[in-house]
Amino acid sequence: MKKTTMKVTGMNCGHCVSKIESALNEQTGVTDVDVNLDAGTVTVAYDEAKLTQDEITGAINEAGYQTEGIK
Repeated sequence: MKKTTMKVTGMNCGHCVSKIESALNEQTGVTDVDVNLDAGTVTVAYDEAKLTQDEITGAINEAGYQTEGIK
């Protein structure tokens, strides 16, 4: 199990949070998603054998948000 936190730009409301959570929870291998609207971050726990950070970033981007600063 791996955990990554990244800055996400473009989030400004609860709908944004729900949209990102839904996009990530649809990905095979995601076990937990924590979207912090105030900090503008998303933390994802996932099985790295089933999912890559690029796929996580891609899901967020497809939902309409930009990512930066993967930790």
